[in-house]
Amino acid sequence: MSTTDNAHLNHRQTQIVSALRHLGYVSIEQLAKEHKVTQQTIRRDINRLCDLGLMERFHGGAVASTKAQNIGHEARRKIM
Repeated sequence: MSTTDNAHLNHRQTQIVSALRHLGYVSIEQLAKEHKVTQQTIRRDINRLCDLGLMERFHGGAVASTKAQNIGHEARRKIM
């Protein structure tokens, strides 16, 4: 996926990125409870966000990506 896809994040994905930036780590289990969706739904969201280079997934959650990446203004506005 290219960085232009960032502009197509849904509301939940935007909130996940925001939580990650605030906390430095997000738990799949906690996100599923907060958003009232299944853990599999959160895993799909995190996988997409990882594909975009916004975070890195590991067992049970995700952390901020260590990959430096330029993200366009519109995309940054949507995920902040």
